[in-house]
Amino acid sequence: MAERTDDAATTGPTDRRRRVVVAAAAVLVLVVTALVTLVRDPGPVQGAVTQTVRTTAVLATALSEGVVVRQPVLATQDGLTRVSSSFGTFGGRSDCEVDVTVTDDAGGLVHAGAVPCGSLSDNGSSVVATFPPVADSGGRTYVVEYRSAAAVDDAVTLWVGEPEGVVAPVEATGLGPEDAALVADGVATATALEYEAGSTWSQLVHALDVAATGAPWWGQPAAVVTWVLLGAAAGVAALALAGCWRAVAACLAVLAVCRGLVWATVLPSLEGMDEAAHAAYAQFVAEEGTLPRPGEWHEGSDQYYSPQLQLLEDFHNRLASPPGDRAVLTDEAYAELEAALAQASPTSNGSAPASGYPPGYYLPAAALYEVTPGTVVDRLDAMRLWSVALGAVGAVLVLVAARRLLPAGRTAPVLLTLAVVLQPVVAHQYAIVNNDALIMTAGVGAFAAALGAARGRVGLLAGVVGGAWVGLALLGKPYGVGLVPVVVAGLVCGVLTRRPPVGQGVRLLGTSALGVGLGVLVTYGPWVLVRRLLDIGAATLPASDGVSRSLVDYLRLQTRDGLAVSELRWGQQLWGRFSWLDVLLPAPAYGWIWAGMLLTAALALLWVVLQGGRLVVALARRRPGAAWDARTAVTWTTLALVVGTFGALLAAGFLSYLNDGNDGLLQGRYALMAVPGLLALPALTTAPWVAYARRRRTGAGSRPAGGPGASSAAVAVPEARSGGTVDPMVVAPADSATRTWDVAVLGVLALAMWTLHVLALAALVDRFYL
Repeated sequence: MAERTDDAATTGPTDRRRRVVVAAAAVLVLVVTALVTLVRDPGPVQGAVTQTVRTTAVLATALSEGVVVRQPVLATQDGLTRVSSSFGTFGGRSDCEVDVTVTDDAGGLVHAGAVPCGSLSDNGSSVVATFPPVADSGGRTYVVEYRSAAAVDDAVTLWVGEPEGVVAPVEATGLGPEDAALVADGVATATALEYEAGSTWSQLVHALDVAATGAPWWGQPAAVVTWVLLGAAAGVAALALAGCWRAVAACLAVLAVCRGLVWATVLPSLEGMDEAAHAAYAQFVAEEGTLPRPGEWHEGSDQYYSPQLQLLEDFHNRLASPPGDRAVLTDEAYAELEAALAQASPTSNGSAPASGYPPGYYLPAAALYEVTPGTVVDRLDAMRLWSVALGAVGAVLVLVAARRLLPAGRTAPVLLTLAVVLQPVVAHQYAIVNNDALIMTAGVGAFAAALGAARGRVGLLAGVVGGAWVGLALLGKPYGVGLVPVVVAGLVCGVLTRRPPVGQGVRLLGTSALGVGLGVLVTYGPWVLVRRLLDIGAATLPASDGVSRSLVDYLRLQTRDGLAVSELRWGQQLWGRFSWLDVLLPAPAYGWIWAGMLLTAALALLWVVLQGGRLVVALARRRPGAAWDARTAVTWTTLALVVGTFGALLAAGFLSYLNDGNDGLLQGRYALMAVPGLLALPALTTAPWVAYARRRRTGAGSRPAGGPGASSAAVAVPEARSGGTVDPMVVAPADSATRTWDVAVLGVLALAMWTLHVLALAALVDRFYL
């Protein structure tokens, strides 16, 4: 961690004041967050026993004139106050209303009202009735009746499926023959009841108690409170100690561990995105002592999930419709689960959806599974700790990268690291059994290595380090190939930063490229060899359907309907749309996130055009130094990380699309290794303009702002003018104004990530425990 600080001014009183102010602001943010959490309206909650329905079909008969659907539901506790259900709106209907009435078991009217069809979520749960709490509702059966408000052209329908728990079969009149047969089979609508809640404090206590059911010691209420307080203290301490880099690294590692333990407690077993597939891989390796073979079934089982994992999935009702798709976490129910798990087999055929990945992530996870006593739940908790540990390493590596991006500042690198650590999907993936944890850590390691090279540290060793990180990423997912551009860009920028003679520069690049190959060979090469020796096939794309498609067709898919697909994938899934969990952030959050993504892209494009043009002119005049400095080098490297990651993912998506016409291969979270670069770009691409404005305002031209002793990292060239005007893109002086701007931009981003983090945790707690 002993990085050189390139501007001596960072040790001055201004920087100390800045650190104190930022740390005090962080404390204020924590206090405000706690107050807002405690004083907010808690809203209704589900009962401990939820209404579980596995929806399988929609009624072909829409809610039109003459159609009446009645759903009996048992209220499990007092304070009934809200009803929701799942509708099919055929992509959206607005010119209709649904009349909803709620009556009790004595025939008394509890609620009557009309719900506009435009307010109903398509294929999702929607609130259809809200009324004053019914004090004695517990143990009574209520009937929710749905009918069309009037004869209209538009209409919606209801989802139905297999009822479990406290939901009775639906009753209906006016249905067609097909729907009448469904009703005769005993289907139910996905109607759910919610109840008046106590205070926010009582809800938090209740959620902690419920989450602790079956949890290890680190998931018990006292431990979770400790992790929250310790993590908050570590974050504030990292800001206050900025400059004492070993202490800061320790604080950020503690914060990452606390974050991982909290998220691992909040997320029930197998409820992480794709967690069941990755857990099945590790369990297969531990139980069978061999690696899975893509497309082949291991002897002894015809199921790709073991009976133990299937039992656990059933216990959490993962196939049910929201909001009832969660476990009944009572002591009695959990005791029954443990007894069933003890009798169930842990074997599977090794063909789970993740079986095509290399074993880099799964071998340590399998080792933890093997040495952990108890049920499969206990072993899953232990495997999650492997991801938590990778998260701590990742946090330290982000700090290393941030310091190489912003070496003149002390507070700014810490803020960037905090923003990455608090990004909600990063937090999620570092708390579950998923090989994303490995590729994220390797990705930020490759980024840090590339940034070190971009500042002039090129050569064989630099290439080996960068290549080794790329190889580790490839041991996680094939998308690790997207890190090659950032490593190469870092080496090229490093040669330009050093400005050696042409022949020496070519030799440096050649030696560095050789190092990259050696690094990949050392880390990824053994797996290639093992795969060949054991005749383990690689994962392949689906077989081609023979239909001709082009790149233009694929790009049209990405940009149609106002970039709707891109917004969903990169503006929502990447930042906090937990699709598998039916957990969403507040809708306005996604609008702000997407606007921020578009603004970042516009700023980056503007920077590339102006800086690229300046570089071309400088090269034409044989004065490349006039358009190059250390900050320019790391900005190009950061752009290579982002472009390389997204380019590799889109290339993979395109190849899949060519085969079967399906654009469903990619998920937003695959781009998580680019998050440090995405969060750094707003500061990197705007700081030159801040420096330019300051020079124009003070009349300082391009004179070094750091004084005669300013280093080359602060100012790369003594002067660069075009037509008598200072060029804003030539240098980005590491003066006080630039450092203040970096702190301001990254402070806003860290605050935004903290807000998303808190909202995501609140949504998950509500989703599973309230």
